[in-house]
Amino acid sequence: MKSFEKKDSLMKRREIALKKNLKKRRKIRIEKKRKNDGSIG
Repeated sequence: MKSFEKKDSLMKRREIALKKNLKKRRKIRIEKKRKNDGSIG
């Protein structure tokens, strides 16, 4: 049971890390789009 709990906590940590990375990527993409729009305008 203890080993299963450890695996579960690791999976949760990985999910949280992935979600944080996705948010960062989205912000970077939005910034890039804004920069491109500015150069075109």
